[in-house]
Amino acid sequence: MDNKNKQPDNEKRIQDAVTNMADIIFEYDPHKKIITIFNSESAAISLSARGNGKDFSIREIIRLIHREERGVPAAALHRLTEENAHVSCDCRLYGINGINEYLWYHISLNGIYDENNKLGGVFGMATDISESLAAGLEWKTKANTDSLTGISNRERAAEVIDRYLSETRGARGIFALVDMDDFKALNDTKGHIFGDSALRQIALLLKAAFRENDLISRLGGDEFAVFAFGASDYAPIAAKIISVGQTAEKMGFTTLSAGLAKGTRKERFALLYERADKALYEAKEAGKGICRVYRG
Repeated sequence: MDNKNKQPDNEKRIQDAVTNMADIIFEYDPHKKIITIFNSESAAISLSARGNGKDFSIREIIRLIHREERGVPAAALHRLTEENAHVSCDCRLYGINGINEYLWYHISLNGIYDENNKLGGVFGMATDISESLAAGLEWKTKANTDSLTGISNRERAAEVIDRYLSETRGARGIFALVDMDDFKALNDTKGHIFGDSALRQIALLLKAAFRENDLISRLGGDEFAVFAFGASDYAPIAAKIISVGQTAEKMGFTTLSAGLAKGTRKERFALLYERADKALYEAKEAGKGICRVYRG
């Protein structure tokens, strides 16, 4: 066999070897804001069918990233320099290979620089690490979950909100500190078992009232928190909380009061909590089943 016939086979073997290194191999053009996926038709199955089926806009790709990690790849990209030409991060992606759920991927980014030391492109690989993380994530989930209600606890709420506000460009949202009215009296008259049932039901009602990607947490006692990602209008948030309280009251539990504060990249969980707590105090002073907004 002559060398001409060997060359295509060698190129194919090299291409196959590179392809098998990762679930997704891609290149990012920072000037056109386009990501080209090279190795997997199925990797793009949940993306809208635009262009040639391999080129996708940043907006399309961002839609696949779990809201809690949407700022992570961008933050990694900003760390790329000629001296630090390789960075990596982990995040959850939705719909890859036709799987309609979020899976964890390890993303490796390698900068490609021109003769002027300017970033001309990024070569990347994404590898499914869900199985290897399963055991660790199970432990972490337990550590981040309120054992009574099954929703996020205070530590998880602080972690998610702080990361979102600090790492996401144009980040904004509304934080609501929610309190059950007369919960102590409910506990004293009907007992702790009934009180625990009330807490679990409030958690379920709040999760049902808000979007799937909004963060619902129990901070402790009868104190809950809602963080509505991307929200800027207080009225719909307050209306949902009041409605949940009215439903809970009809079920034999209590109404809800809340204090609301707006979050941007300037704020963090501790400050949002402090502001919402002041607004909640005003709501409690005004009566029951009331929401108040922090005005500074």
